[in-house]
Amino acid sequence: MPIPEASTANSETVQVSSDSIEEILIITGVCFILSLIASGLLSQPISDALLSGLANTATEPVDISVSLLNALQIFGVAMLFASVAGIISVSNIAKYEPIKIFDGTKLSR
Repeated sequence: MPIPEASTANSETVQVSSDSIEEILIITGVCFILSLIASGLLSQPISDALLSGLANTATEPVDISVSLLNALQIFGVAMLFASVAGIISVSNIAKYEPIKIFDGTKLSR
């Protein structure tokens, strides 16, 4: 039994939408991991340099770190924001013909 044209277009729109949201979440996750690495490498030297310039610094070193729970909370908020942004952008794209948009063919409007 052949698939009706409207059903095929709808499934293509759903596929493009889910792929776009998945891509947004993957990019957000990779950026989060890179930011954790960068902050882990740079936060302590930067805080030491800033504190060394103060006249009233304590003699004890200041430990700058993020707990696993805090990192997971930040990750959750970042994924929530990325999901909302992805859903908004995908819903705007889905109003049109996303396959034709991404293929570069002319839209029939």
